[in-house]
Amino acid sequence: EEVAKVLLIASTWSGDSLTSQARTIAGEFLPHGWRVVTFVKRGAGLRMANPLTSERTFSLDIDQDLITCVDLVQARCPRAFIAGAGVSKGAVELRAYAARFGAQSKIRAVVNIDAGISWNECIENVDRNLPAIGKVLADSVNAPCLEYQRKHGSEKFGDLTKVQTVVDFLRVGMIPSHGSEMGVENFMHQYTIDPVTIAVPCLEVLTHNDMLIPQDCLDGCVNLHKMNRHVLNLTTVWGTHAMRFSGWSSKCWLPRATFEFLEAASKVAARAG
Repeated sequence: EEVAKVLLIASTWSGDSLTSQARTIAGEFLPHGWRVVTFVKRGAGLRMANPLTSERTFSLDIDQDLITCVDLVQARCPRAFIAGAGVSKGAVELRAYAARFGAQSKIRAVVNIDAGISWNECIENVDRNLPAIGKVLADSVNAPCLEYQRKHGSEKFGDLTKVQTVVDFLRVGMIPSHGSEMGVENFMHQYTIDPVTIAVPCLEVLTHNDMLIPQDCLDGCVNLHKMNRHVLNLTTVWGTHAMRFSGWSSKCWLPRATFEFLEAASKVAARAG
């Protein structure tokens, strides 16, 4: 059976295909003939875990894993229109993919939901102002590393038992797993993304009420459309990270907006041949 359209969902920092965001986005696309694939980072996944098979964790940038995933989808569905929808960390990855490959991107349209533009500002904001959330995020990616260390030992990881914050995990988990000796600040700064090279339709969805993205960082995000004609910004006042509610039903409208943008992009591409 030939597949015409494929949606690649890039899940959150520790998410998988069973998160509410991934399920509701998939639910918008499946009835309209789209195939849906969810990319889960190595060592991530809260309910459907993707365990570590080596000492290498995912990174803050686009991973080779994502590139391999996109290549595999295209190989399986060579004539399909491939679109991407990313949430939080997943949106950062899709933005980085589109920026790196430019006009050669195999993902032909993307929707990025609540992706900051500076890891330094976002991670420091979470650890400092939202310590409970920072602890949850750190524990979610530290646990697979602890499990790997328990089963196989590790020459790269530091003392994972002392991880309390995201910065702690970067210092003793992620950074050494990538063979880097950088300090945390420099490690985070190297992954700042320049959106100028994005050459596919890109919708950036943001809210001024995002508790994870600090205002200074958000100010840069909401102006990405001024740097690149392929980028559209949709910024709201209300809502919160990865959620926007509509009316009295309290139904999140992000999945519907994602579908409408990517479905329209697929129709434009089909007309263009």
